[in-house]
Amino acid sequence: AQTARLIGLQDLRDFASQKMGVAAALALILTTTLQILSGLSRTGVAPALTSASPVLLLWVLSPYIVWWINRPIPDTPDPLNEDQINLLRQVARRTWGFFERFVGPEDHWLPPDHYQESPVGTIAHRTSPTNIGLLLNSTLAAYDLGYLDQLGLATRLSTTMETLDQLERYRGHFMNWYDTLTLQPLHPQYISTVDSGNLAASLIVTAQACKTMPDAPIFRWDLWQGYLDTLSNLTETLTGMRKPEFDQQVEEINQRISALHADILAARSHRESWYPLYLKASGPIWQDLSHRLMELVAVGRSAFDLQSLGKLQEVSAQTERHHLAVQRTIMELVPWIPLFHNPPALFHEPQFVTTMAALRTELPNNIAFGQVHSHIEKARRHIVSLRNLLTDVDPTIEAVEKTEPLPVNPAREWLEELVRALAHADANAGSLVTKYAQIMARAEQYVREMDFTFLYHSQRRVFHIGFNLVTGQLDQNYYDLLASEARIASIIAIAKGEVPHSHWMHLGRPVTRVDGSYVLLSWSGTMFEYLMPPMFLRSYPGTLLADSARGAVLHQIAYGKAKGVPWGISESGFYRFDTNQNYQYRAFGVPGLGFKRGLADDLVIAPYASLIAIGYEPQAVVQNLASLIEQKMIGLYGVYESIDFTVDRLLLDVPSAVVGEYMAHHQGMILMAIDNYLHGDIMIQRMHSDPRIQSVELLLQEQVPHAVPPQDPYAEDVKGVQRLTVAPKEVNPWRVPVQTPIPEVNLLSNGSYNVLLSNMGGGYSSWRDIDLTRWQPDGVLDPWGTWIYIQELGSDSQKPLGPWSVAHQPIPGDPADIQVTYFAHMAVFRRTENGVTSNMEVTVAPEDPVEIRRIHVHNNIGKGRRLRLTSYGEVILAPQATDARHPAFNKMFIESEFIADLNLQIFMRRPRSNQETTIYMGHMLVVKGSQAVVQHEADRYRFIGRAQTMQSPAGLTSLEGLSGTTGATLNPIFALGQ
Repeated sequence: AQTARLIGLQDLRDFASQKMGVAAALALILTTTLQILSGLSRTGVAPALTSASPVLLLWVLSPYIVWWINRPIPDTPDPLNEDQINLLRQVARRTWGFFERFVGPEDHWLPPDHYQESPVGTIAHRTSPTNIGLLLNSTLAAYDLGYLDQLGLATRLSTTMETLDQLERYRGHFMNWYDTLTLQPLHPQYISTVDSGNLAASLIVTAQACKTMPDAPIFRWDLWQGYLDTLSNLTETLTGMRKPEFDQQVEEINQRISALHADILAARSHRESWYPLYLKASGPIWQDLSHRLMELVAVGRSAFDLQSLGKLQEVSAQTERHHLAVQRTIMELVPWIPLFHNPPALFHEPQFVTTMAALRTELPNNIAFGQVHSHIEKARRHIVSLRNLLTDVDPTIEAVEKTEPLPVNPAREWLEELVRALAHADANAGSLVTKYAQIMARAEQYVREMDFTFLYHSQRRVFHIGFNLVTGQLDQNYYDLLASEARIASIIAIAKGEVPHSHWMHLGRPVTRVDGSYVLLSWSGTMFEYLMPPMFLRSYPGTLLADSARGAVLHQIAYGKAKGVPWGISESGFYRFDTNQNYQYRAFGVPGLGFKRGLADDLVIAPYASLIAIGYEPQAVVQNLASLIEQKMIGLYGVYESIDFTVDRLLLDVPSAVVGEYMAHHQGMILMAIDNYLHGDIMIQRMHSDPRIQSVELLLQEQVPHAVPPQDPYAEDVKGVQRLTVAPKEVNPWRVPVQTPIPEVNLLSNGSYNVLLSNMGGGYSSWRDIDLTRWQPDGVLDPWGTWIYIQELGSDSQKPLGPWSVAHQPIPGDPADIQVTYFAHMAVFRRTENGVTSNMEVTVAPEDPVEIRRIHVHNNIGKGRRLRLTSYGEVILAPQATDARHPAFNKMFIESEFIADLNLQIFMRRPRSNQETTIYMGHMLVVKGSQAVVQHEADRYRFIGRAQTMQSPAGLTSLEGLSGTTGATLNPIFALGQ
């Protein structure tokens, strides 16, 4: 029930009754009064009442008139005509060709992320949970559209499910990226909330589809419709290859295809003629077409380019595969169809007609495979009757058979063949029912095992972006807007009972006005954010979500018209390449719908972004599709990724550039959207067939606010700056052992600021030609560096316990408890000591002379503990060679200052001559959520103490802690502790 709509109409009725009820009551009182007065005067109906009756009637009916006028006007889009629907289906057929071609055993039946057609033909052998989920939905859409039979659907779904069983997961979630060739997760291993939500939704849809599949007819019209789509693509491919010298041959082939097309449409309502028509289409007609195609290719081989010939070969192969699929369906599941097509002449005799008619009734052509077993059981009785009738016709057969074999007559042979065929079909149908039940159970299990609770921030009541398995930490950014594809994950997590319903109310609802309607604002203003959820979740007319989706579509259409280009902007590839000639990818949006800055800087049109709006503005979508096709935006596997109109990226006098690639998840969204449009939102119906989703449908029915101030996303819009940079080559992180014969080092640098780190934690920092901290090469002990100490504090009267370090140095630990991971931009030291796991990330800011050491600590013991972290480093502010030659002299020029408000130590090196400049260095401690003033130390002697070492410094073992010395010291260091 559309609760929101009903409540809205009831509110209008109540409003009209409250505001207009007085006028209606007054009209009734006046009418009654005039009639009473007229009755007293015995004049019958009052003359005044006769004159005023129209006005009084309007007063009485005024509440209902107001309610009727204020009803929302239903916005029903104009339906598409037959030619427009055929165009959509051609795009859908080509799009499914992408999955047919690239989802196979090489990639373990997982979808590669994309196929780049130009300038270099490459397949990206990696995939994500969203890609996998949309593969499952695309496979279902291919079945709905008639490109797959039930056996092919089960095979594809089951093989993909078998691969999913082999993939590494974390708390039920699949990793963000996998190598499809090795099935290994790609680094850094990451759990994405939105990707998990997309996959979970797809699994729910798959499970519900498999649940109802046994009740679907086997030999259905959709298979014919899918065949017509394939033939239409063959015609279009031939038309695109036309050359003057071969026009007649191409025209003759197309005429024969058109004649076959007409024959198939004429047979739609005559199921008994489907099998003869199939024999005709797959037999003599296709043989004739194949012969003509081979002649055309042979004669015009030099005239046609290789790409056109490749397209023709692929589309012809698709037609062949369709023939084989239909033949397999008939022979494996309904093998009695060809037998009944040509029964023995004996069974046309009067004594057999009734029994044969009953047998045909029990074995119809359009049976569901879940009903095959029961129909076959009933048919066996009639087979026994036929055998008895045959015996009556020739009573000597049974007696003679016992003594010597006689040639079996055609009728008995036909009957025995039918018995074998029924047994074969019974076994196949039972196996198919079992296979779909297994797929459904596996999909349900994956959804159940996905634990969304650890991705949820219980205080903010929103989801984290994701979880980094390398660092063991949740991403500190959040999905906090309702207008986001992440609400799919929100709905599923609420439906599973893993997060409270209040989470939905904590999603931000900033709105703007588009053509007089309220529209939710998103982050990037992309079609993906607005239209991805409605492909799974029902949009209730007149609700905030439905109006926002429609308003976003209308705004995108208007923006395209204003720019004089096709419309449809979303995240997509664009016309920029990396060093390997791969297109780059990022989110593009429309100004006015998103908070992201610089949305007007680019103009990249993605065809999938308009095609997924087919359910909202079908006429505009098809017109836009025709415009894109005119710009050569369609290829063998559907529409290309995008067309880039951004002037800064184009050559001189070139108005646009086609991004010639196909992205798996965009292809999947196109198939889903077209399938939903042509089959009455079938994917949404499957999603909402799940009782868990039904339990949260009310959340999707939120009414449009009546008095909410709209926000202007243009107010803070700042034009972005495009920097033409070469995308760096990806460098995967690598583990290094803690103890090695020669230290293994990692140099982190942004070009001016450098940090050299060893696997034991030693090293130094430098800026330009100035070294900031002291370091001396020692390949054995590696005792120089910037250290971070951790120690557990007892009560106020007790001395602190012995410290340890976050790295192996300066306080060595068990190498088995220490992990060192090097990245291209970062080094990570992970150590477990005394029940505490510490994780230190060392990196350099990309554009500023800033070194960051971020430390996370995790208490592995189930009781509260007090820890103190202290840093240490020796300051030189000079080249290492200079400091090594005259260390005492160099130390004389360094002074320090402590700024308590910032927990900041500042070190200054005074110039020794007019040619030198003053050098400053800062050391700062930031603790999230704490404003306490830290302890500090600038004197090495006071930090280490008499007869002490770096393994047990006095500043950490005494009750007083760091002394707070600052200014000019004999041996300057930086040290902050809290």
